[in-house]
Amino acid sequence: MTNKKKYYVFVSPLLGLVLLGLTLTLAGLSLNFCSQSRSLIKDLPADDQEFLSTVRYIITRAEKKKFLSLTSDTERREFRIKFWQKRDPDPSTKENEFKTQYFKRIEEADRHFTQGKLAGSLTDRGRVYILIGPPDTRRIYPTGYSFYDFPSEVWIYGFFPIIFIDRTFSGDYQLTPLGARYIAEINKAQIRDIPKVKTVSTPFAFKLKLMRNKKTNQYFLRILMPYRNIVFLEGPDGYSAAITANIQVLEVKKKIRQSLDKTYTITVKAEELELLKKDYIIDIPVNLEAGKYEVTAIIENKEEKVKVRDKITFKI
Repeated sequence: MTNKKKYYVFVSPLLGLVLLGLTLTLAGLSLNFCSQSRSLIKDLPADDQEFLSTVRYIITRAEKKKFLSLTSDTERREFRIKFWQKRDPDPSTKENEFKTQYFKRIEEADRHFTQGKLAGSLTDRGRVYILIGPPDTRRIYPTGYSFYDFPSEVWIYGFFPIIFIDRTFSGDYQLTPLGARYIAEINKAQIRDIPKVKTVSTPFAFKLKLMRNKKTNQYFLRILMPYRNIVFLEGPDGYSAAITANIQVLEVKKKIRQSLDKTYTITVKAEELELLKKDYIIDIPVNLEAGKYEVTAIIENKEEKVKVRDKITFKI
């Protein structure tokens, strides 16, 4: 089985809270600072205020509380050193790759998404860019999807669209609730105790089962492939993929009972992306009599150029 590199994400124990904060901000709420901590932050030296502002997306609530409780410059300086040390994915090297890429993304976000006096890293697009990185595909709709729609941007990560809408026509692109949900999907399986810069890979795999229709007593082979594991090509009307199935049904003496070599075309529109939580199903009728059988299935995802093989044996 071959893995296909997709994109880089920052993995953080606070990531779920950050994503929740992005969603709640859309409803007029904020999880960034409570009134008490805001007052404490104002009393800090400038470099400590800058530190908290910089790490706002990755510092945990407990860490922030601890930092604000420290009373000396020395204690806070030691805290900052340890903060980055425990996020170093490979302490044996001189460079802290996590820290390097985090700051690089902040610089890039500020360069690309600054809105007037608001730094790009503080915008919704900047936050997503910092946490997940640059999208595989970025679509810009200055006049919206239709002539009378709001300006919008769609960022594609793998098969997930993250949508930003400028409802005020001011350049302030806000993350939509659906986009926040997809960010959670992208990162759900990536949260670990120690954050790291991690390559997200999606293995192409399938399940092969023998089924029987109880009404007709007809046997059939069922192939199940998670939509999220299929590599699609982006087109003007949505996404498409070609799956080739090569099936051989052998009798116990290795005599071919039935064979199939067929390509299935899958098309999915952007609004049908909920399919990602489901399986793509191929049902293949087979004519079988009493006996022992071996079925070999070779499935190829044409877009990824990956073949996966599976075999089952059974007795009827």
